[in-house]
Amino acid sequence: MDAEEMTRLGGDDDLEALSQLSLHKISVEFVDWHDWKTINWSRYLLVIIRSTWDYHHHPNEFLVALDAIQKQVPLQTPLHLVKENANKIYLKTLLEKGIPIVPTKFISKGLTWSDIEPLYSYFGVDKLVIKPQVGLGSVDTYVLRKNDPSRYEAELACFLEKDAMIQPFRESIQVEGEYSLILFNGLLSHCILKTPQNGDFRSQKGFGAIQREHKADDNLKALAEDVMRKIGEPLLYSRVDFIRNPDGLFELMELEIIESSFFFSLAPGSGDRFADAVNDWLLANKK
Repeated sequence: MDAEEMTRLGGDDDLEALSQLSLHKISVEFVDWHDWKTINWSRYLLVIIRSTWDYHHHPNEFLVALDAIQKQVPLQTPLHLVKENANKIYLKTLLEKGIPIVPTKFISKGLTWSDIEPLYSYFGVDKLVIKPQVGLGSVDTYVLRKNDPSRYEAELACFLEKDAMIQPFRESIQVEGEYSLILFNGLLSHCILKTPQNGDFRSQKGFGAIQREHKADDNLKALAEDVMRKIGEPLLYSRVDFIRNPDGLFELMELEIIESSFFFSLAPGSGDRFADAVNDWLLANKK
């Protein structure tokens, strides 16, 4: 497999960890999940879900593939958690377990402006964020301003066929940014602060956001660890995203346990820690 193909399947982020994994004598192959029927999965000791950035376009097929794979080889993350995490309605479950989340209304497909308009008063804001319940990378994610329904007809059209989630727009995303805490085997590896470019609200690098390593304070670290305790199962990796509310308190935006970026290139030593986590898992589960 050439470098271009590896980048397509594994992503530049994952390639950063290859040399560290090789030091543990761990051989890695990048495979496309769409080819799951043609692959002898029993050849492998472990399957790690990584850059499956199109799974939200084929959610049922993706879960069918994982179900078949995990019958032949251990899968990280466990399939039942993947099923839960694939739909952001899991945030309701975490809220019920005491995790502070960005206030959210979940609305079934067929959404219209009449569903949206009362939420400005409900949340006490002039701007709302709407996004799909199943999605990633800020695809079909929009900011809706109050009293301007005709402006957003095109943006809302996709939600006739997609379940939506609506949240109050947090101004802190543009002033401060979004915090991503990356944990390996339940232990904090590093934290990344992602600040959108001026005038935008999206924290992805592809939209011009500035991303840099940040030292997480004790409160932020404790919140991330509490989220993982509430999950109640050990995970090889997870990424926990937070933002501040108007009172300066952190709220959970998202828990990524399927295809989260690790930002290895921004955090020296993080690739080593990931390789150590994989090696520890393999040793603990050695047959």
